[in-house]
Amino acid sequence: MNHTPTHTLHQLPRAPIPTYTEMRADAHEGRARNRCHRCGATAYKTLIARDAAGDMRPSGRYQCVQCRLEFSLVSQWREGISPMSA
Repeated sequence: MNHTPTHTLHQLPRAPIPTYTEMRADAHEGRARNRCHRCGATAYKTLIARDAAGDMRPSGRYQCVQCRLEFSLVSQWREGISPMSA
């Protein structure tokens, strides 16, 4: 039995490639709880600064890995809540 394919790979219909905006919308549809309120990134990093003795140490500030938002409390990153004045 001679089996000839009815379609070759280059003839198969292709799904449209989603745009960046569509991919972001899909990714954030079921948004993670621990994410940046501004850009939706799910990670932040500790900022390092030189102390009075000249040593490099954590500064007590953080930065979103995507939009570079700087903050000192994770709630500022998650909800955009500004710190309360003492």
